[in-house]
Amino acid sequence: MNASSGHQVETGSFAPKLPVLWPPGFIRIVDWNINRGLKLSGIVEFLRGMSADLILLQECDFNARRTNRLNIAEEIARRLQMNYVFGREFQELTQGSSDSPAYHGQATLSRWPLSNPRIIRFGMQSSFWRPRWFLPDIEPLQERLGGRMALVTDIDAGSRTVVSYNFHLESRGDDRLRCLQLNECLEDARRYRAARSTGSGGRFQHGC
Repeated sequence: MNASSGHQVETGSFAPKLPVLWPPGFIRIVDWNINRGLKLSGIVEFLRGMSADLILLQECDFNARRTNRLNIAEEIARRLQMNYVFGREFQELTQGSSDSPAYHGQATLSRWPLSNPRIIRFGMQSSFWRPRWFLPDIEPLQERLGGRMALVTDIDAGSRTVVSYNFHLESRGDDRLRCLQLNECLEDARRYRAARSTGSGGRFQHGC
């Protein structure tokens, strides 16, 4: 596992290194909020049966007590023999310690090489998850540090690049907040349209 972007992104490579001679005619994509990875064996079994080229997962635990301190994204990628990128969304204050912090976030997996991972931390956030001095430090309150985000990753599929936006919009708040967060992804994606219009394309995008 490699870390980058101030340790906010981890990457790993478990897919066999096979040459891709031409871009695929279609891509099979699975997008799934896996609820921390609590039912890991069932998640892996389902994903293996889907034979997806690209998997976008939300709510993947990293070093949390509730999921046996596993790196859920890495475990799934290893068992499926895929490459992965994991982006930290929140530090879960009730699931780790100061010496061994716990996180959860998004993971993007593919059989093709992954590159240029980055995080868009949304400017518009709910204050619901922030820790407060008068609240007890117990699991049901889910006190956290961080914020909702999109994990952006390039997937190198032959001579073309798929740019994926793996995002987790706010569950606490109204549709206006979620639309503002979604718009940040759409604004960011316009950079690729500009590149394509100037002749440096070979890319197409997918957002979930």
